[in-house]
Amino acid sequence: MIREPVYSSLGSLVEVGYEETSRTLEVLFMSGGIYHYFDVPPHIHMELMDSKYHDAYLDDHIKGKYEYRIVR
Repeated sequence: MIREPVYSSLGSLVEVGYEETSRTLEVLFMSGGIYHYFDVPPHIHMELMDSKYHDAYLDDHIKGKYEYRIVR
């Protein structure tokens, strides 16, 4: 999965990737952790990438709403 750099006002996010076929969102955190969020609709990924504050969008619209797995 190809990830793109993002702006994080809190410095917690580094890159975000998305696989539309599997609807998997991949997030690389500054800590080095990689999370996969599952069954994320394409519009949520687009809104995240269009957001001015990516970390705030992740907290408000993704965390706690989609199943996830810590990859690393």
